[in-house]
Amino acid sequence: MTYTEILREVYAAIRYTNDAAERGDVKRNHVNYGTLLAYGRILNAMGHKADLNNAWENESGCLVIARARVDGEELAI
Repeated sequence: MTYTEILREVYAAIRYTNDAAERGDVKRNHVNYGTLLAYGRILNAMGHKADLNNAWENESGCLVIARARVDGEELAI
């Protein structure tokens, strides 16, 4: 995969994580959050600085991605 393809997957994982949080689907939310973190590790291994784990827990116990950065640039969530 190219950097651009991985970044596209990062955006999708953020969207899926936050969508599952809105629905209160804890299991899907945590799986998607794990996917996001895995892509972050891949980006780091490629030499990029990925900060994707800035999340808070809502009242349903779901993680909500509040902020994400890659190479110091804020991603539009």
